[in-house]
Amino acid sequence: LGGMLLLPGQDGRLLPPGTLICPAFLGLGGGQLSPDLSARVEAFLGLPPRSTSANTIQAWPEVPGQTSQQRWLDALKWEAFVVDGLGALPRCPADHRQERASPDLVLALGSLLGRDDSLGLWTQLLDNNVVSDAVFKYATQRLGDRAVDRTWLSDLPVRGMLRLRDLFFHSDYWSVAGLALNGVYLKLPQLAVAEGRGAQLRKILARLGTRVGLDVDGLDAALRAAFRGGFRTAETYARLYMQVDALENKTLLDVDKAETQPAHRVVHRPGDACIFHPAADSALSAEMCVWELPRNELLVQCCDLFTLRDVYASFGELQLERYFRSRGVPKTPDAANTWLAMLHSLVEAAEELGRVWQTQGAESSLTLPGSKCTVRARYFAEHIWEALLLVYEGMSRLEPEERVALAPFSPLSTLVVVPLQCHRGGPPSNTSMLEVAKFYNGAD
Repeated sequence: LGGMLLLPGQDGRLLPPGTLICPAFLGLGGGQLSPDLSARVEAFLGLPPRSTSANTIQAWPEVPGQTSQQRWLDALKWEAFVVDGLGALPRCPADHRQERASPDLVLALGSLLGRDDSLGLWTQLLDNNVVSDAVFKYATQRLGDRAVDRTWLSDLPVRGMLRLRDLFFHSDYWSVAGLALNGVYLKLPQLAVAEGRGAQLRKILARLGTRVGLDVDGLDAALRAAFRGGFRTAETYARLYMQVDALENKTLLDVDKAETQPAHRVVHRPGDACIFHPAADSALSAEMCVWELPRNELLVQCCDLFTLRDVYASFGELQLERYFRSRGVPKTPDAANTWLAMLHSLVEAAEELGRVWQTQGAESSLTLPGSKCTVRARYFAEHIWEALLLVYEGMSRLEPEERVALAPFSPLSTLVVVPLQCHRGGPPSNTSMLEVAKFYNGAD
């Protein structure tokens, strides 16, 4: 049929369909903006002037009384007919040899791709009564056949500044992420099928970058989307972390069974911030965290690391500890500078204790260095020796390359603390130094 018909080009000449380019892409042709306004928008964006190709088919006339949805569907059907039926060249906005897509076409097409309601592209393509098999085949070819088109489509703004690659398939991610991904879900339950049009469109969405199916990369993207959205519920982050851990360990088991390559976990990337802690304003990197600290409140307040066990243990302690360890979070502080900082904070606080004790006694309060927390002088005296012993115990467990950093940089550096002797009590008979402080009027 294409060899028997002639179609009108933009210059009014009748030409064979095979020499002409279709004016629309997926039923959209742009042109809602005046040429002058379109040129101004492109100039503002820094784009070179756009020329209209003379070998483009004239746009088909609109039928009076049709809704915008009916006009779009008719345009899509005409497009499929002239390209697949008559042999016209398909419009390829990503092809530098063709006319560049106008700003209004980019926005309209992005909006069409990002909709998940009854008027969106995906829902319409599913309906056999609305879109025939021939038109469905054509549309899916335009959406997924050429890599250059897929790249261009995946980069279109579909919801504000969001791209298709920023969206998550609701049927797959809701059970894990819940409300954390509100606003970036693509709610198309009709596509969650094993075969037919729904399965085909689901594959196309995945090829366009939408997060379809739970995998480690998708869950990592979900974590970052949750942080960008300001979501702050530890239970949801725990579910995401545990799902990542489960998938990684399943992969390890599958690799072990196949025996084709050595098993390994995801390599920790220093500085990569993906850890939630309710006391932090933003995502944390592994270097800023520790799984647990010794059960001593003075040490907890003197350490500048965020402790994760208290936040996540109730959701699945063993699995979450394993996940965080795989990301580089140590079980206990493993750096010399961390233990030295805690030691110096305790020594400074002990000096402060001596000053406040002499004026206010055991019921006075002091603020721990590096912390906004205040403690009673009595409490501090009762727990300081235990805290110091835990610091030295932690230092003794450091790896050899870290122990080197414990060597004093100056003879004046305070590294060894010895308690004053007191016949009323205190070390070594018991860990409380309250009697020592009382006997020496605040000195211990």
